[in-house]
Formats: sequence, C-alpha cells, structure tokens
Amino acid sequence: MANEPTIAVLDIGKTNKKFFLFDRDYKVVFQRTLSFAQRLDEDGYDCEDLAEIEKFLFSTLEELCQSEEFDVKAINFSTYGASLVHVDAEGKPVVDMFNYLKPYPDGLLELLLPDAASKKQFELETCCPIQGNLNSGLQLFRIYHRRSELYSRIVTSLHFPQYVSFLLSREMYSDITSIGCHTSLWDFRKNTYHDWLGRLGIDIKLAPLRSCDTAKLIEFAGKVISVGTGMHDSSAALVPYLKLTKEPFLLMSTGTWSITLNPFNEQLLSETELEQGCLCYINYQGKPVKASRVFLGHRYAEEVARIADFFQTNKEKYNSLSFEKERLDKVVPLPSGHNMGDDILLDHFPFSQEDLGRFADDIDAYYQLVYELVHAQHYFVNIVDPNQAIKQVFVDGGFGQNDVFMHAMAIYNPNRKVFAAEVPQSTAVGAALVMHDHWNGNDLDDTDIVRLHQYQK
Repeated sequence: MANEPTIAVLDIGKTNKKFFLFDRDYKVVFQRTLSFAQRLDEDGYDCEDLAEIEKFLFSTLEELCQSEEFDVKAINFSTYGASLVHVDAEGKPVVDMFNYLKPYPDGLLELLLPDAASKKQFELETCCPIQGNLNSGLQLFRIYHRRSELYSRIVTSLHFPQYVSFLLSREMYSDITSIGCHTSLWDFRKNTYHDWLGRLGIDIKLAPLRSCDTAKLIEFAGKVISVGTGMHDSSAALVPYLKLTKEPFLLMSTGTWSITLNPFNEQLLSETELEQGCLCYINYQGKPVKASRVFLGHRYAEEVARIADFFQTNKEKYNSLSFEKERLDKVVPLPSGHNMGDDILLDHFPFSQEDLGRFADDIDAYYQLVYELVHAQHYFVNIVDPNQAIKQVFVDGGFGQNDVFMHAMAIYNPNRKVFAAEVPQSTAVGAALVMHDHWNGNDLDDTDIVRLHQYQK
C-alpha cells in the first residue's frame, strides 16, 4: 500500500541495533539490523559508538521519510538500561558512555555508604542491589568524586533512551522507566529522587521528568513526525501485556536469566526479598513492578551440554522434544521442603551433582533436569506473588517455546494458568504502543499483538 502510515522504533541492544517500521496493526513492515564493533573508551574498555548510532538513526529515518511506500508519522526508542550519556551545553557527549560491566573503583562506594547498615538501608530505599556501574546513578557519583574537571563540563546526564530521542527532538528529558531500573537514583518510599543526589548537588545534572507517552512534533526530511521520549527496554516489553490483557498476570521473561515480573505487586522491597535477589522496576504508568530473577537459562545450557556429552547426542535436539507424561512421572522428587533460598545463580543446583549413568537414556536425564528447573522457577515466581493471588503466568522467550518445560510448568503450578506468550519484537512494539494516541486512530482491541497458548495440567 502506497504511503502506508507507520511508526518507527529504534531498538538498541548490546549486540544489535534494530530499526523497525510498524503499521497501524503493529505488524513489522520494515526491519533493518546493524551490528558494529564497539569502540574502546579512554581506559581501553568496550563502549558504545554513539556516533555510529546517530548515523544509523538519521540515515535510515531519512531514507524511509523519502520512501513512497511508507508514511512515517512517529518514532520512539528503546534501549538497554544502566547507561548515561553526559553532554555539554551543545548536547555533545563529553566522555564515552560507560559500559555497565566496567569494573567499579575499589573504596569509592564507601564515600557514599560507609558501612553495611547504611548500604542495606540504601538498597531497600532504592529497591535494588548495589552493583557498581550497573547502577547508573553510581556512574555519575564516580565522575563527581574522581573526575572533577569532567564533572564541571557536564550540563546534563541523559539516560541512553532519552539521549537517542534528544538527537532528533533536541529536548532533554528524563523518563521514569529509565530512572526506575536499578539506578540507585529513585527513592521508592518517597516516590522521588533519593536524598543523596540533593546533598551532593548532583540532581542539577538530571533533566526534568517527562511522561513516556508524550511526544514532540518536529520537521524531518520534509515530514512532520511525533518524537517520543524513549524507554528502558524491560519496561517497554511489559507494555503490550499491560495495555492488552484484561486480568492480572505474571510475566516470565526467559533467556540466560529468567526474570519474573509482577506489575500488580506494589509492596516495597523487603529485606528478605532483597537478599533473594529481587528488585523493582517502574513501568510506563509510573507504578512499581516487583521482579525476581534466577540464572535458569545459563544453568539449562550447561546441564544440557553435560547430558549431550555424556550420552554422545546433539544438544540441539532437546529444545524441540514433544512432551511425554510418562517420562515426567519417573523423575525423582526433590526432598520435601527443599527450596532454592537465595541461590539465584543456581550454584547449588541438585542436578549438577547427578550421576548421569543412573538414567536409562538421555531423555530421562533431560526430564529430571527440566523437573528441577521448574521447581527452581516455581520458587522464584512465588517470591513476587507469595500468596499466589495472580492466576496467570505468561512465559516468553526461549523456555516459552520448549514443550517439555511448559507442560511441566503447568503441572507443577496447579493454582495458576500457564501460557506460552509471544509478542513479536516485544520491546520495540511496547515503545510503539505508548505513542499510539499520537499517530494511530485504530482501536487497540482489534489487534492480535499478544499471542497466548495455554498449557493444560
């Protein structure tokens, strides 16, 4: 269709940068992926090439605006979190964007939190564990104390999504989904910035807050386009479910980490939950989302490789096995009362100590592995919904496509309905959906963005 109305989304991951166009039903009508090598920062550590990202954004958007096939009405952005871009008065970065995996200087944190008690209280107030550069606020604290000359040149520190938005809109804003993602910036109890920022005067470096469903109209390549403020990717992935699902749900986002998000548990983080690796996000509506995490995909990959090596099989076959109830009936139950405690890395996973020689074949061994993984997952699901008040679990990502895992999840969660959930390009779709009212007159209820398949017990 000529001149089809569309919304563009630039979705920036650690490895791939993807540019999408969605039609009015939020189906992908254009996609371009760019992978480029990261730069080295001044310390020789990997960092994003911001100039390449800017070039990719402008060249692709200009090409699409000049196309006779599409009519670009709006654009938004989603990026990974834990990242700040520090800019001067002209909006130019004054230093490379820190990689959140970059080591944090020894002894620096003690200048802010001198003892274990103050550290724990701080974590409870900010609803996230302290993890150095993974807390973007502590990146700014690092510059404040160790790079005073650089700090004086910073006019504004923008979270990564808002920096990319700024490149087009030339407006500097902060977004609650970025601030609320393990940054150590937000006091969840007071629902405002934490006191430490004001005490040090660091708060003046942060841009004013703006709702992530607002936009600015700009002219670009002969088009008038609504530019969104950008979003943190994990919060963006929740948007389709929050907008299009009628009943409360838990979202289990699976990959290397399995993260269970409960958007309907607004209780602040307890000390026990903190010790169990929980944290809170803030969704696009400004409400807290409690999250637990467990290293499920990593443990799965390691143990499947061990099974395949022992039985001399191809490890790829296990992801596509069809469920056999009689296999699951043969597993050896874990001891009564066994739980995973705070073992979010599954360092003490029982199957890791199994003698694989006791199994009749590799499939029996695989079912024992899946049973124990589901047991672990069940424990971490219940952390964010301890009373099992929410009756739906949506599983997206790799495990949602695993027939054996999904049947076992349904069987061992008798008080909940278990669904494999799919939202193609969920992060980018979420960023597009918050812009719906700025460009799209269609009724969202008429779309089939969220695809659910229930697994029976």
